[in-house]
Amino acid sequence: MKSGTRVTVFSVPKMDCPSEERLVRMALEKSALISNIAFDLTARTVTVTHLDSVPNLLELLEPLRYAAREIETREAETNELSSDQFMSATDQAESKALYWLLGINGAMFFIELGFGIIAQSTGLSAGSLDMIADALVYGISLCAVGKTV
Repeated sequence: MKSGTRVTVFSVPKMDCPSEERLVRMALEKSALISNIAFDLTARTVTVTHLDSVPNLLELLEPLRYAAREIETREAETNELSSDQFMSATDQAESKALYWLLGINGAMFFIELGFGIIAQSTGLSAGSLDMIADALVYGISLCAVGKTV
């Protein structure tokens, strides 16, 4: 962590959907001095880890007209730079849902395959392959949740 790294929490009261989150992210990414951005859409806050000045960051957000304002700024601690801690509440909810879907599809694969073998049904066996394909997609999606481009 570089000396002088700060964590600033901004209130963005007019940000209430993922597309507006993307607009805020694109506006803030114009600063090369930002190392991490985390969103909480339910609380309508943005947490930014940066070396830039807060007025510069507010200036980047101003054209969006989302009424952004600083809530707090503090020095960043070393342990705050892990990616898990910067996963937004939306990302955490998506991740939890994907784990459930992965578990359900994985279990259904084994159940359907088992009954397909017992009943000697190619339809059930083929259905089980569809379940495992879905489970693989959810597994890949889990790897992508919370990651930036």
